[in-house]
Amino acid sequence: VSLTFLLPKTGETLKAKLLFCALSLLFFLLMEKYVKEELKLMRVLKAIGDFSFSTYLCHVPIISLFHIFLYPSWGMQNEASFILAISLSTLVVSYASYHLLERNKSLLHFRLLILRKLSA
Repeated sequence: VSLTFLLPKTGETLKAKLLFCALSLLFFLLMEKYVKEELKLMRVLKAIGDFSFSTYLCHVPIISLFHIFLYPSWGMQNEASFILAISLSTLVVSYASYHLLERNKSLLHFRLLILRKLSA
């Protein structure tokens, strides 16, 4: 699967760079109040690290689905918002995946039982 559709076209390059800079600035401004209290910062960083594996697993299917179903009609017109929608969707799905699948101990116990029965 080629991901060249994620790269902005020449007219969109400046818009994409400005969007990235604005989002980065917003992120650091929001993080400023947590920097003063190291414990809160560590909790935020730990939470991001906890569901990063889910993000890794979810991003390819989400990009593929967006590309198949939405890119022909919506993505070609406004690529910056298309990339933003993919990013936000990936974060939401990966956060939900982490809490519903990885963190859920009863589901983990169920998966271990299945693996034991399959290996026996």
